[in-house]
Amino acid sequence: MALNTTNRSLVQVENGDLPYTDRFTYLGSIISCEGGADLDIQSLLNKAKTSLNIMSKAWCSSTYSTYTKLKLCYGCVLTTLLYGSECWRLAEKDLTKLSTFHTNSLRRILGIFWPKTCSKGVEPNPWLPS
Repeated sequence: MALNTTNRSLVQVENGDLPYTDRFTYLGSIISCEGGADLDIQSLLNKAKTSLNIMSKAWCSSTYSTYTKLKLCYGCVLTTLLYGSECWRLAEKDLTKLSTFHTNSLRRILGIFWPKTCSKGVEPNPWLPS
């Protein structure tokens, strides 16, 4: 992949040409020509949704307390989502996606039907500045 260049000449290694690519995955992050973090955020959102779905039996169980469920969510789901987030350049739409996922996750874990509001007993949104 070449950035900020008009010359796309192929690189040769041991008499073979390396293919040109528009994006690749490095250490779990998607690097693309366009820059930005859209593809990376979408990929990690999908992984976090999968992680949330895998633990669905724990969310529905009455064996675990709400505190334990929230700790599991922060420990397993949000860490999956935020892996490599130090390098993201966030736009407003990215922030909205992350905030929506966080809210929907909390509603699912706490068993709150979506039209109802929740204002008591829930930690503040970690995506928005204090």
